[in-house]
Amino acid sequence: MDLILDSADNPLTGKRWWAESDEPWQTLACCMEIADVVRSPDPEKFRSHFPVHQDGSCNGLQHYAALGRDSAGAFSVNLTPSEVPQDVYSAVVALVEEQRAKDAENGIEVGFNCFFNFYFQFFNFESNAKLIFRLPKFLKDLLKEK
Repeated sequence: MDLILDSADNPLTGKRWWAESDEPWQTLACCMEIADVVRSPDPEKFRSHFPVHQDGSCNGLQHYAALGRDSAGAFSVNLTPSEVPQDVYSAVVALVEEQRAKDAENGIEVGFNCFFNFYFQFFNFESNAKLIFRLPKFLKDLLKEK
């Protein structure tokens, strides 16, 4: 609490704890709001107008799922209750792999370079989200090769 109050009272001349945050200006604003709360005559009745940011799960797909009343899509982007948070990007990777396996069973060959590039990129990404975001460019480059 001392660092929060120091940040609120002395943002430029104090310990500058707020500046170490990933979002320093939001942290400083929050420190100032907390200082106002704890110093108010009745903190339990303090009315805050501080915005609380909450990241969604693939916000664009959330809008499409809601607009299309797509219950499966809504589930995959965490618009419906679930014990475990869903990862739509992993679901997309699983569907792509399922289709690739079916194609292979039907004799549709995918060149070695495609597999090599795909898996090389897949295992070097921190998350499936980064892979999926890159797929359109990857596929465009792959088609240029042919």
